[in-house]
Amino acid sequence: MPPADDRHKFADVTPEYWDERMAVNLRHHFFAIQAVVPRMAEAGGGSIVNMSSIAWMIPSTGLPAYVTAKAAIVGLTRTMAHELGAPTSE
Repeated sequence: MPPADDRHKFADVTPEYWDERMAVNLRHHFFAIQAVVPRMAEAGGGSIVNMSSIAWMIPSTGLPAYVTAKAAIVGLTRTMAHELGAPTSE
C-alpha cells in the first residue's frame, strides 16, 4: 500500500491518485461507522471516535489530497453525530 501522506504537487494530482488517497485516508471511517451502528442501536447507544490530523487546520502544503481527506473525516464525524445521535431541541 502506498504511503498515506507522500508529498505531491497540486498540478500532479490525477483522478486515480485522488481516489486512492480518499480510499486510504477516508473510506474506512465511513464503512466502520456503517458496520457498527446496528450493534450500537441494539445496545442502546455508544460512541464512535475517529482520528484525523491537524494538517487541515494549519497551512500544510504539498499534501492537497491528504489534507482534504483529513478535513473530510471531521465533517463525516460531525454529520454522523447529528444524524445518529440523540435528537436535540434545536
